[in-house]
Amino acid sequence: MKSTSLLLTGLCLLLTAPWSCAAPRALLQNPPGAPCMAKVQTGAVWSVGDGTYMGNINVWLMNLGSTDIPTPWEFTITNPNYLGLSSIWNSQLSGMDTSTGTVTGSVHESWEGMKANSGNEVNVGATFHGSSPQNFYPRAIYVDGVQCAIQQMR
Repeated sequence: MKSTSLLLTGLCLLLTAPWSCAAPRALLQNPPGAPCMAKVQTGAVWSVGDGTYMGNINVWLMNLGSTDIPTPWEFTITNPNYLGLSSIWNSQLSGMDTSTGTVTGSVHESWEGMKANSGNEVNVGATFHGSSPQNFYPRAIYVDGVQCAIQQMR
């Protein structure tokens, strides 16, 4: 885990402004040599009043591989805390498995293809419903079935 944290910190410093780099959460196990990077920004979380909570999550996905990923492509975001979602942006909802907290979406617009070698970032996001106010950060993110490394943004 220590080498993964150092790698992600180094990638963050290379790809973003140094002051925007946050230490990755200890709960995450980023895959070594992941072909994609998911930069995640969680927003404020608020109580819905029925014992559940809502929060916005933005994800910027980047292709670290050497081959373009043209549209359409699919993504999966997982956290057992997710009970549902009320909106999704820059993508289409394909499905929500509330028993595992897995959201699947797809991106179809031609300008949202992911260029090889970190050529661009594609933003997707959603307003999630959850069972805990402290537990909205994704546990795993996949693009076309391949797990991405995750970097927390402030």
